[in-house]
Formats: sequence, C-alpha cells, structure tokens
Amino acid sequence: MDQPKKMLWWQITEAVSTIQKRLKSKELNDADKMLEHMKLDTINHIVLLLGELSNLSEKSKLRYEMWINKSTGKNSSKQAAKYGITTDSLRSKIIYFDNKLRALVGDQTIASIVSATSAEQLVAIMNQFIQNAKERKGVFM
Repeated sequence: MDQPKKMLWWQITEAVSTIQKRLKSKELNDADKMLEHMKLDTINHIVLLLGELSNLSEKSKLRYEMWINKSTGKNSSKQAAKYGITTDSLRSKIIYFDNKLRALVGDQTIASIVSATSAEQLVAIMNQFIQNAKERKGVFM
C-alpha cells in the first residue's frame, strides 16, 4: 500500500531537523558544514518565496496565513473561529493550499535538497523551483 504524501510543512520540518542533526555531528569537516548551511539557506529561500507568491491575491494570502499558522502548531479551533469558519473547513482549506504548494515546489524538491552533495546541485534545484514558480504562479491568483 502506498504511503500517504506528507504535507509540505512536515517535509520542510523533517528536512531542517535532519540538516541540523548533521550540523551537530562532529564528523563533518568545514566544507560539509558549509554545504549543510547552504541547504538550510535554500530551504529558507523556498519558504520565503512561497510567502511572496502567496501575496499575489488576498485569497491566497489568507490561505498562506492559515497554512503557516497550522504548521507552527496554532490551535485549529481558535484559528477557525478567528476566520469565522468551522474547524473542518479550516483543515480542508489548509490541505487544499498545501496541495497547491506541493505542486509548485515538487514532491522531491525538499528531499533533493537534503540529499544534495554539492553547491551546484543546490543551485540547479533552486533554478528548477524558480522555473516551476514562473510557470505555475497563476494558481495563486
């Protein structure tokens, strides 16, 4: 049976956690530590760009706010009340928006960043993300 897809923020959280564990390892040399920091920077850059893309319309800006609040562990019932919707409606909006983000980012992008072995690979991954964003930014309008 196929494993369900993880929501994008879970992928991001796991990736950051994995990279931070590697950085704490005493086995890494300076070049490897620099690469791990570059991976963190790449992930941060992607998250920031997602926020920028979400500002293209009020609707997507609101959905991004819901998505980011959920990812930071905010109470769902309080968030739903804030927006004047039910908790189930909030969850469905978050899942829907996460699917849009995952389509934009790509299912393997975050995993590719974590497994990258060179700065050139990170640049190629970021360039591919930017290309996807240019082609698909209409989903936020």
